[in-house]
Amino acid sequence: MDTPEAVKMLGEILKSTQDFMKEFGKTKEKEDSEEEKSAELYCKLNSVIQEFEFDLGKGKTFACWYEKHKSFFENEGNSLAENVKVRLLVAKLGGSEYAKISQKMMPQKLDSMRFDILIQELENEFSDPRSKIVKRFEVIKLRCPCVEKVLDFGTLVNSECEKAQMALTVEDSKILIFIAGIPEEANDLRQICLRFVERNSNSEQCTFKQLLEECRSYLATKADAKVFENIQDKVKFEPDYSFEVNNVSKHPIQAQPIQNPKTKDDSENKFIRNNYQERFNYNSRNQRFNNYSNYSENPNKFKDIQCYNCGRFGHYGRDCRKPKGWLNRFNRPQINQVSIDPD
Repeated sequence: MDTPEAVKMLGEILKSTQDFMKEFGKTKEKEDSEEEKSAELYCKLNSVIQEFEFDLGKGKTFACWYEKHKSFFENEGNSLAENVKVRLLVAKLGGSEYAKISQKMMPQKLDSMRFDILIQELENEFSDPRSKIVKRFEVIKLRCPCVEKVLDFGTLVNSECEKAQMALTVEDSKILIFIAGIPEEANDLRQICLRFVERNSNSEQCTFKQLLEECRSYLATKADAKVFENIQDKVKFEPDYSFEVNNVSKHPIQAQPIQNPKTKDDSENKFIRNNYQERFNYNSRNQRFNNYSNYSENPNKFKDIQCYNCGRFGHYGRDCRKPKGWLNRFNRPQINQVSIDPD
């Protein structure tokens, strides 16, 4: 290769290299400028958008918060990359709200989610859990506290009606009035009605007549269940005789019929009285009867003392005149007998 041709070729290579470096420098400067603009826009939006704090009592739901700041994400922040918008949205969540939604979405990280999916998850998590009919019922119960606040009350009614979607049809009005008028003692029926309306809220077939049929079916089932409860209270299965099963004898014995409780009590009382006469003599030699002189001298001193033997007030158990175990005389175990056939 001749020297002039080599010099010419080297010159062309050098020129193309310089052109490439210029283009590369311009591209890098452009990318740097875009990153700077994105960072500047991120900081600007971060300072303008308020932090989200969920408070259902004050109506602070995520849907209301996002509706207020929606333009910052879709208009001003339209040039931001999707991952940058996700980071901006996550940064504006409160401490408790971030902890709650991050624990729910584990093991997936919030920064790795799509922007629209994250918005949907936040709306579902931090929303008003009340059904549409309950919201409408709460609107009906609104009252103005005083005359001076009539205009403020009108503003409140306007906003609450829009939130509850009070564009009621005739069927919706009937259902709402019916459920609101159910008495408190029939709270279970009200729950059945609310569940039925909520289940058919997206269907056009939810009518007032269908709701009444649901109530009629539930009340009929409830009445049938009460009939079975009454049968269990009235029916008692008792055998006509009983077997005694404690003592074993080689001689066969007959099954004894159940005694009349009144006759049984009379026989037990007669036995106790006879035993009482044999064991205790009403004389001064019995020391616990001598102690009754103290009760007669100071009756107010022993009026709050209850005897553990007979259950009466006014004396100690050690000085009781009743036989031992008087309170449990009817609960004593009976001696049962059973016979076996020697064959």
